[in-house]
Amino acid sequence: LENKVFIVNGYGGSSYIRMPFISHCVLNVENYDNQCFKWAIISAFIIRWYTIQYGYNMQQGYNMQQGYNLQHPERVTSYTPYMDYINSVFDFSNVVWPMEVRDINRFEKKNNIIINVFGLKCIDPNNNEFRKGYKSFPIYISTESLNVKSLDEQRNRTFDLLLLDERHYVWIKDLKKFIGPDLRSGGKTCSTGEE
Repeated sequence: LENKVFIVNGYGGSSYIRMPFISHCVLNVENYDNQCFKWAIISAFIIRWYTIQYGYNMQQGYNMQQGYNLQHPERVTSYTPYMDYINSVFDFSNVVWPMEVRDINRFEKKNNIIINVFGLKCIDPNNNEFRKGYKSFPIYISTESLNVKSLDEQRNRTFDLLLLDERHYVWIKDLKKFIGPDLRSGGKTCSTGEE
């Protein structure tokens, strides 16, 4: 297996951009600063941590424990109670916002994480359904190796992000469903769930 790095210069983060289609495979945090990269990483980490700690039921929304509300994971305010914990796990110091794709590798090394970034290409402007009107493609694929003890820990320290309009990062919750037939063969697609 050979890893190749794709880096497209000039791509970087900004504030909230609405998704061009509805997808349950991504989480788009509604941030109004230029730190969408940070909010995408935080949302992924906290939701994974919350799921392990307290359980998660897709039908009922996020379980509420300790008075923290994760029923609206798209809101920045859902993560602010966890900022002390987040700052003990991640080092966001010396990051220049908005995050440029070319700076992601430095952030990965500093935090012992893996980040992959994908983009979207509109292939049919008259069709705003994800699988029919858009195609995903890799922008940045990490070559970092993690210093972790287990496969679960590696999964929890790997973040797949979508870069919308070359300027807004969104967490891809389920990469296999998101990329569907674009970058792999077989399996279910994101929008239909059909084989």
